[in-house]
Amino acid sequence: MDNEGLANYIAALLDGFEHQDVDVRAPLLWTVTHAGDITTEMRTVISTPLAAKFSDPKLPRFQYLKDGSATCAELLAKLRSAKPALVVTSSHGLAEGSGDVLRAGLGLPVDVSHTPVPLDDLVAAIPGGAVWYSQACCSAGSDGQSKYVGLLKPGQVLDIVENVAALGSTVAPAVLALLGRPSPVRAFLGHVEPTFDWTLRRASTGQG
Repeated sequence: MDNEGLANYIAALLDGFEHQDVDVRAPLLWTVTHAGDITTEMRTVISTPLAAKFSDPKLPRFQYLKDGSATCAELLAKLRSAKPALVVTSSHGLAEGSGDVLRAGLGLPVDVSHTPVPLDDLVAAIPGGAVWYSQACCSAGSDGQSKYVGLLKPGQVLDIVENVAALGSTVAPAVLALLGRPSPVRAFLGHVEPTFDWTLRRASTGQG
């Protein structure tokens, strides 16, 4: 984050995010499921339990976008109209290409039609003062020393891991932009490195 972005975030912290327009009773949950891959397990372990918690009379404006509604357009529209104080997205994270191409879109949510949410549109739509949790590969950035090297067989998945690690230790572009805006988000929670089913299961039982 540059000095201007850091100043924006510190100013919002000192102000207690008092001037941010978000609705604490309108959490937004966006869950992309592609049959036969990790997104199905992410839905089972993360999104379904959260949806049950959010289906509470104290949260009357909770909205859950899933299945055919888990599109870029629906997510952006609800972010703008509902102004949720908590945004939870569960999807693949963009990790295509290498070098600057990979870095430019690293970790962006990928919708039901395999389309990444455009960076500029996403940054413009998430309301200031919100908390965003993104369950997705590389949603928070990359680690210069991957913990997965040596555990994976040669192939496309290992290639992705190595390409991400080659970026060095970085912060995803959406995170930097959202935290450094004139009206920054309150917090971001996400993942460094690609996400595997190993990280969703207890080692002792194999269950979520």
